[in-house]
Amino acid sequence: MATYLRQQIVDGSIQDGDDLPSEAVLMEQFDVSRPTLREALRILESEGLLTVRRGSTGGFRVHAPDPKVAAQFAGRVLQHRGTGPADIRQARLMLEPQCARLVAEHRTKPELERLRECLEAGVVEVGSNGTAPVRSHRDFHELIVELAGNETLMLMSSMLRHILHEDDGGSRTAGDGSTDKRRIRRAQKEHQILVDLVEVRDGAGAEQFWTRHLSKGDDE
Repeated sequence: MATYLRQQIVDGSIQDGDDLPSEAVLMEQFDVSRPTLREALRILESEGLLTVRRGSTGGFRVHAPDPKVAAQFAGRVLQHRGTGPADIRQARLMLEPQCARLVAEHRTKPELERLRECLEAGVVEVGSNGTAPVRSHRDFHELIVELAGNETLMLMSSMLRHILHEDDGGSRTAGDGSTDKRRIRRAQKEHQILVDLVEVRDGAGAEQFWTRHLSKGDDE
């Protein structure tokens, strides 16, 4: 039963946000006992594909597969293997610069405009905690991978970023507890350089520059 429902959710037959029928209806539909039904629902809930709302107004709410759930599972596997952040950063260093090259070589005018808009968002005046600039920097990295046009790379990159952010608590700060504003401003300037390379379609230059940028770890 869990396998069938999982496939229905994955292929979109059951949409994100849909409610499943009541327990009584599901038991009749699948011809299973209540313990069997609840075990199947528990499995789907543990996979992040279902929320079980308990009580008189309870029910079963469907959720689309979430890369964060995959990242959490992958993170636990890597942690069990003794894999540290350096290994994850190396994997990211192998992935994202190639995406930058693909974007530069194949970018369209609308894609270039999206990069410029994302870049502009990163020029927000750094506030007391720098949250907005850090978020916009991460958005910029996500956009580079997205514009490369490969869904598998997008998922892998999302997982790597999530694992890194979980490892560092979701933010990187200076010794006084505030975000390092100089690091953020340096990253902003380097994002501009990448956009310039993308604009002139310099794929090799974009890949080499983005490798150097990621090696600094300024805006993970």
